Amino acid sequence: MRTYQDTRGRRWHLIQEGYASLYLALHRDTRAYAEEIVKRRDLALSRIRETFGTVWEGCELLEIGCGQHCPSSFAFGAKNSVTAIDLDVVPRLRHPLTYAELLRTNGLYRCVKTIIRQALGVDRRERRALADMLGGSVNWPRVYRMDAQGLAFDDATFDGAFSFATFEHIPDVRRAMQELRRVVKPGGTIYIVPELFTCVTGCHDPRLWTNVRSLPLWAHLRPAYAGLVRPNVYINRLRMGDYQSLAREVFGDVQFYFEEHGTRRFLDELTPKERAELAGYSDCELCTQDLVILAQVPY
Repeated sequence: MRTYQDTRGRRWHLIQEGYASLYLALHRDTRAYAEEIVKRRDLALSRIRETFGTVWEGCELLEIGCGQHCPSSFAFGAKNSVTAIDLDVVPRLRHPLTYAELLRTNGLYRCVKTIIRQALGVDRRERRALADMLGGSVNWPRVYRMDAQGLAFDDATFDGAFSFATFEHIPDVRRAMQELRRVVKPGGTIYIVPELFTCVTGCHDPRLWTNVRSLPLWAHLRPAYAGLVRPNVYINRLRMGDYQSLAREVFGDVQFYFEEHGTRRFLDELTPKERAELAGYSDCELCTQDLVILAQVPY
């Protein structure tokens, strides 16, 4: 994969991306955003400590899929050294050659998104808010453009690894998990959080970013409405049980957490006929947005 973005020649994606970026720039509460990132980090650290007795401080950590903002790398990097990878180019400097590389590697769609976001000052405000929350300046991670299915690191390089909202975009999740097991030291911990395809926003149609009711609820799982869905990224479509089976196969010692983020309320809006359309999915699958996979690499 060159990039996980998938526009398939649809020009409307550029318009929709521009609108979504503008909407976020005008409406996002950057302090609340920073608080959520730090809260997510603290929850992860608490779960790792309580489950395996491991404290992530002064550790060498790896992030899979840092994104162009690198918010999680900044948060975990407050007390650790973080190396991050992504399929996309992660720009740090505004320079013509940087944007040329963005266009060549990430494609027009992703490049336009980056330019709009930076021009509107979204990245700058988010980093400033994170720095305030973390008690000082944020430290950029070491960032490499790399595929999670083939990590260019030596065995047992890292003390731990984490990933948020990335594994749903990886074609061979088993291979990516095996690579994590290889590069993390025995006894090290791995914290993976994919957004499930079966959740209400799991289709990754950008219209849902600004209004979850832009489409019929769970349209991507209902054959009558599947044709309305226009995802802007590659999605592997793995279900909850698939992730659980793969994690147990690769890591052995695994703990799962199910984060709904208030999505269960949408079940109450479904008619009996609509519930029948979704009969092949459990309520847990439909309502769990983030499946937390917490594992320890065997000794």
